[in-house]
Amino acid sequence: LARLLLETEDVIRSEELLDTCIALSPNHAPSRALWARLQHRRGRIDSAIEGLRIALRADEKYLPALCDLAVLLVETGKVEEARDYATQAVELDPAEGAAQLAMGVVLEAQGHLSFAEQCLKNATDQNPDSFQGLMALARVYQRQGRHQESLATLDRLSDEQKQIPAARFARAFSLARLGQPQPARALFEALLVEHPDPKTLLQLMDLYIQT
Repeated sequence: LARLLLETEDVIRSEELLDTCIALSPNHAPSRALWARLQHRRGRIDSAIEGLRIALRADEKYLPALCDLAVLLVETGKVEEARDYATQAVELDPAEGAAQLAMGVVLEAQGHLSFAEQCLKNATDQNPDSFQGLMALARVYQRQGRHQESLATLDRLSDEQKQIPAARFARAFSLARLGQPQPARALFEALLVEHPDPKTLLQLMDLYIQT
């Protein structure tokens, strides 16, 4: 039920249920891992990482926790440690999409783009609605200069996912590099108003100079 509530954005009710589950069973790895996802959604990265470590102390082979921790450690720049967890996940279940995603994210961070691409294709074939997977694959294509493929990957996002700032930024970035400055500039300008960010400002300034 807590997982369902989290998926439907009922964060408060989800947290209440998870707190109850953890109070009743502190060593229940799935509850700890789901609680960590909730913390991540709220932007509490350190709390999320600690929650996943607790989950793995309860069950060192709990696959969702291994995968989530690998991805979060990449976000915080701890790529070597992340690779350890991703490797454990792949060894446990090489065919699991979440394990392929975790390894793909790690390989991308290490610059092994061809291997990352294959892992992320495997992950998104299994989980075609995965925002993390599609965004990571689009990012790999961008780093390879394959912007048409990046846009095609971003087109696979749901309508709701396409409105997420990171997805809009990625689309504008590829459009700009495909020689389409007007739609790229419109996207960057809207993003800058709604979500001010130095990275967006730099991209927009570059477009102004070019055009």
